Amino acid sequence: MRRIELVNSVTKVINVFIETEVLEFLREVFHKTRVRSQSESKAKIDATVFFDMFSKLSIAYKNFTATEKLVVQLMDLQYLFEASFWGQISNIFFAETDTRRETIILLRRSVDALNFMSDQTPKILNLLGREAISDVSKRNGFTPKKSSIITIILPEDNTTSASPKRISMVMDGISGLYNVHAQLLGKEVDRLVVVACDSGSDKSFDFLGVAKVVEQMKETFFGVWDRLRLSKSEKFKAISDNFVQGLGVIEKIADLENEGKISNEEAQILKRTFSVSVQKLVDGGAIIPELNDVPTEEPRKLFRAAPKRLTAPEKKSKNKTNSKPKPDKKNKE
Repeated sequence: MRRIELVNSVTKVINVFIETEVLEFLREVFHKTRVRSQSESKAKIDATVFFDMFSKLSIAYKNFTATEKLVVQLMDLQYLFEASFWGQISNIFFAETDTRRETIILLRRSVDALNFMSDQTPKILNLLGREAISDVSKRNGFTPKKSSIITIILPEDNTTSASPKRISMVMDGISGLYNVHAQLLGKEVDRLVVVACDSGSDKSFDFLGVAKVVEQMKETFFGVWDRLRLSKSEKFKAISDNFVQGLGVIEKIADLENEGKISNEEAQILKRTFSVSVQKLVDGGAIIPELNDVPTEEPRKLFRAAPKRLTAPEKKSKNKTNSKPKPDKKNKE
């Protein structure tokens, strides 16, 4: 699990608890258990509120990612999303003495756990933060903001690892892609900066650049993803001239050439750089986190790296370079 994935998942779970106000509600219930007169407590508790709270948490849990569900489990708070807990709590004022005592203990433990998570966990997350991004931004003349950062993830599994060759390939691809979009937008090239690296189940790299250029880079990733998803042929055979042409960038380059803003030679270099960069990113299996927000095929499977391209040795020529040419019999005297 990558650090940023853990931070985002914990933050998401905390936000759900804040938005549902489950802590405040459980505090109120716990306070009412201390009231001596049970009849007074019954009058102040609306049973439908328990059901409403469970419904909110249940819906939120269904939308959790696998990592977010793991966070809930590690925090030992999974029972908060179960109907049995809310059924037990809703009957706290009607239960027998022993059962009521057990429920009060559970209720107190829940309040303490939620208190810790809302008060202390954010402080722990700050230790895992990326303060360097702000410093790097200022040193390179950027205004630190989220739209200026693009995160590239290299998924790993039992058959695919982040080898130096694969990382180098993706670095070249992302650099070339940035420079093409920067030139199309009239921005300075070669200003993309690596501001953070992370590892875990996958490897990831955060790049800082001009916000408008970064936005266009992400659009290219979405375009490649759409075309790969709809392509009936094998992924690595699909990266053809027609494939790249459909991404719209080649047309923009042609427009600049027709308008006389760039020469034919510059246009050809940009087209070639863009095509090669896209090929390298696809071969390297690079994805961006935003692709996970699209409810279709999982990006890490669609953008699976090409192991053969990454590991295949160069073919050696059968003819020896130092072999002498055979004499021509016709010209032989």
